[in-house]
Amino acid sequence: MGKTRFTVPLFLALFHALLPTAAPTDGEAEKCPLPYGCKEEDFTLEITTKEQLTHLISRLGWVITQRKAYIGYFYFMQYMRGSFKLLETNLWNLLQETAVKNNISEKIKKKMWEPCKNTLTREQNKLEKESLKNFSNFMLERSFSVSFIEKMLYAKETNKYIYMRYYDEHLGNDAKAWYDVLEQQEKFWTSRLSYEANCHHTAAIR
Repeated sequence: MGKTRFTVPLFLALFHALLPTAAPTDGEAEKCPLPYGCKEEDFTLEITTKEQLTHLISRLGWVITQRKAYIGYFYFMQYMRGSFKLLETNLWNLLQETAVKNNISEKIKKKMWEPCKNTLTREQNKLEKESLKNFSNFMLERSFSVSFIEKMLYAKETNKYIYMRYYDEHLGNDAKAWYDVLEQQEKFWTSRLSYEANCHHTAAIR
């Protein structure tokens, strides 16, 4: 099971697809400008644990720029996609072990795996689309301007800011939506894959 990295061009393509009338092509995704004064070096981390993500978000400050909000959200999405990938890997390993135990052929195993893989991909894509749409709306609704003096106290790359309490609340609600689906899919496919493998074994020995 290979690892799929959540790249900057991919994220930009998804994010900008919410704004124009047509989504960017793969080539156009590479040319999407980084928004809010972001730079390529802002997206070099690999966030793989909840603790890493929490630490990163907690360091943004109590009033954050749109740039920091966008960076934090990028890593939030990176982590949630990683959670889906981890679930996929765990379910695949479960099927592998069950297949060996029940002497299931590679062909049958792949046939059992296909609906699980397709469903997880579909559910992840739905969550990403909804999450990006909600974040885009959040940035429009919760961003505010500050005075010149206030601006001098914070970063200068943007004249729009967001209160951390609203940002944290938004990410918390978004995370709950992801975790609810992850939990649902884990329970369903753990049960179904085990059941199908055992049923196949029972039918084979009759």
